[in-house]
Amino acid sequence: MTKKPTDEYEKAKTEATEYRACKKSPLYFLQNYAYIQTRTKPPKTVKWEAWPFQGDLLRVFSQHPDVVILKARQLGISWLVAGYCLHQAVFNESAKIMYFSQGEKEAWEMVCKSKFIWEHLPPFLKPALGQDSARKMEFSNLNSVLEAQPSTSKAGRSTDATIVVRDELAYHEKADDNFSAIGPTIDAGGQLIDLSTIDKDALDNHFGRRVNRARTGAEKKVLPSGVELYTGGEGNSVLTFLSWKLRPTRQEGMSLEEWFELKVKPKYSDYEIEKEYPASIEEAMRPSQAQGYFDVEALYGMKSLVTNPIKVEDFDTRNGLINVYKKPVVGRKYVLFTDPSNGITDPFASVVIDWATGEEVASVNAKMSAREVARIHDSLARYYGAYHSGEVNAPSGGTFMDTIDELGTPNLAPRRTPDGKIINEKKGWYTTEPLRDRALNDLRDGVHDQSVTIHTADAISEFESFIMPEGGTKPRAMGGAHDDWVMAWAGVWQIRKYLPLGEFKITSTKYKG
Repeated sequence: MTKKPTDEYEKAKTEATEYRACKKSPLYFLQNYAYIQTRTKPPKTVKWEAWPFQGDLLRVFSQHPDVVILKARQLGISWLVAGYCLHQAVFNESAKIMYFSQGEKEAWEMVCKSKFIWEHLPPFLKPALGQDSARKMEFSNLNSVLEAQPSTSKAGRSTDATIVVRDELAYHEKADDNFSAIGPTIDAGGQLIDLSTIDKDALDNHFGRRVNRARTGAEKKVLPSGVELYTGGEGNSVLTFLSWKLRPTRQEGMSLEEWFELKVKPKYSDYEIEKEYPASIEEAMRPSQAQGYFDVEALYGMKSLVTNPIKVEDFDTRNGLINVYKKPVVGRKYVLFTDPSNGITDPFASVVIDWATGEEVASVNAKMSAREVARIHDSLARYYGAYHSGEVNAPSGGTFMDTIDELGTPNLAPRRTPDGKIINEKKGWYTTEPLRDRALNDLRDGVHDQSVTIHTADAISEFESFIMPEGGTKPRAMGGAHDDWVMAWAGVWQIRKYLPLGEFKITSTKYKG
């Protein structure tokens, strides 16, 4: 006769099944067993609620070793990360989790969040706590530990870690040095999670550079929940942007739009809203008018002019690599300039504009060898019959211009001094500091008075990240960003002034391949 299972047996069986399910999935673990503390008055202990974007973020954690999170305020990300890290410590032997924050107190708060979730776990999921302090909790039987440290220049050096979390990274004073200290840990197979709101007063800091590098050249994908995911950019990290709109509700009885209109807009300036509650990554990373070299409002308005390239049959766009916005029209005049590259570190940019209207009609931006850049430049020059030139400062510029010479590209503009005088027997645009200053100044005026029309979204974003550093005299790209679009536009805007209207003849308006 089969003996009927006891209640204790059934309970043990259920707990074993639940333990395996929790170990397999951090989301399942948190959804079913995590309790957190709200900041309402009075504070309350509530069951953790899995908002859709949080599930997507946990999946990002499981797939990528280096994650940068740019977020709006009050999205519950600190609790999510604390729960994810606790999961790694509870279900893996010898896990070492390190929390870094701007100060000792802030770092302790991350440990406290993990400890709060642990305290409310059922016994079968709750390993015994060994060492326990404000800055450290250790599970002796697992040899796992969660530890908090302030973000000093040497914190994390000469140690190994399973996960390193740097919370509110934009406000860490020693973030660059700390990154160097913990780098070998990540290189050895650990995971780095950097998260922060943006510091609008220091967009060029370590976190801002991390965001820009991860964003530059990346493929953008919007996940089902609305999380923006950027992969394949520079720096080998993945970037996620979390808009304020991702939280399903902000105040009971109010829609998100009502809450924003009644609770946020009357309280904060536009600048503060972009800092604390950005709706887009462009808002978050947009410098203030005081910081931005170009007119921020003019650039914002220009975004309404962003459009998709058109299809053309009489010109080789290199499978869509080259953007064509308008085909050449007989009788109109065009100007072309290229900022070349070596094809390894920096991209090149080429811009063709309508001389009379200042409108972008074609452009291209990619990483490619200088000789190939010259061939693309040549094809654009012939297709539009453009008056043209390119920068020749670096070795790649010399290779570019040698190739243009070999190709016999017609309508090449002569080299000029900053005051416009022709330098005979010299080819290409040699950008001295005075010439750079004049070209950027003139371009800035063109943006401000809206005589420049840009159709490429990435170009506008690059213009937005071009800043005048505080106390500096030389405008430059924000750390982690490039200036290829800016310099190509500065060049084309300069040589536009010198197009010889009376004697200039269009050699061709058809690309001859």
